[in-house]
Amino acid sequence: MNTAKSAPVPLSALSAGQCGRVCGMDEGHPFCRRLLDLGFVPGSRVRVRHSSPLRDPVEYEVRDTRICLRRTESRCILVLPENGLKTARSNGWHPNGNGNGRPSGGKGRE
Repeated sequence: MNTAKSAPVPLSALSAGQCGRVCGMDEGHPFCRRLLDLGFVPGSRVRVRHSSPLRDPVEYEVRDTRICLRRTESRCILVLPENGLKTARSNGWHPNGNGNGRPSGGKGRE
């Protein structure tokens, strides 16, 4: 059994579907105060929801809110990656919002 904790990484290092807990910030970044106001406070769980084709900006979910940040902004947020990271699809998430792979309200084939 491995009890070693993972090292903090910048939020920008996580891939779509991965989660982590905010553990700190780069206090010298001019956008730091705004990120705290948006909910990126120590202890908050953050999930990478979607990355644009060129990987900038990236959509994150923190405290039941979806926020898009550029990589330069997300680099100043330090997170502890959660063990057993799951992909978005294995969490039951689906772009249409219902988790079953079918458009909302549609019956589709079974």
